[in-house]
Amino acid sequence: MLARLQHPNLVRLLGVCDEGEHRMCVTEYMHRGSLRTRLDDTTMPLSWHERLQAALDTARGLSYLHEHCMPPVVHR
Repeated sequence: MLARLQHPNLVRLLGVCDEGEHRMCVTEYMHRGSLRTRLDDTTMPLSWHERLQAALDTARGLSYLHEHCMPPVVHR
């Protein structure tokens, strides 16, 4: 079900590996890196405008998962 979710503010899930004690989610490649990487990057720090935009885009992605998916996606 998660692999079918499509929203501009979500990274697409391509597959899952569950082998023994090893578990891995395979997602689409993010050519500019993850949000975490961009927030922690000291060589090219994000401006306050870019940080605000990232927060708004994250909120839009969460809103899609919580309010527009049937059934709603609950995450931790």
